[in-house]
Amino acid sequence: MLKVFFDAAIAIDSYQYFGADEIYFPTTFSKLVKSGGQFGIVCPGLMQEFKNGYPETHKSFWYEDMFSFHSADWWKNLWEKTGIVNISSCYNIPDAKEIWYPFAHWAREHFSSQKEEIGFDDVEFLDADAQNQITLIAMTAVKKIVRK
Repeated sequence: MLKVFFDAAIAIDSYQYFGADEIYFPTTFSKLVKSGGQFGIVCPGLMQEFKNGYPETHKSFWYEDMFSFHSADWWKNLWEKTGIVNISSCYNIPDAKEIWYPFAHWAREHFSSQKEEIGFDDVEFLDADAQNQITLIAMTAVKKIVRK
C-alpha cells in the first residue's frame, strides 16, 4: 500500500502525456499527496476544445500525442468530477506563446540536427497557430481533507 507523505505534487510540461487518461488522477496522482496537500500543473493546451479536429493550419504539425492538448475547462472538469480536490485556480496563462517562444528558439538552435529524428519544430508549430488556439494551461488544487 502506498504511504502518502507529500505536501504537494507538481507537473510542468508533462502532465498532458499521462494525465489526460481519466483514471490517472484518482488512481495515481491524487494518492501522492496527503489530505490538505496541493497539486499544480502547467501544460500545453487549447483556448477551447476543437469541435471538428485540429485546425487546417496545424495539419502538418499535429502529432498523435497532441490529442492530449485540452482547454482549461476540460482539465478542471477532469479533476473536479473525482470529488477528491477543490480547484484553486485553472486558467490560460496570459501571453502563453510569448513564454513558449524563447524555449522554442532555444530548442531549434540546440536540437536542429535532430529535427529529422524528432520531426517537430516548436517555432513552426507556434507560427502556424494563426487562430491563436494554442496556449499554456495552469491549474492548482487542494486535496480535500478526509476525516476517518
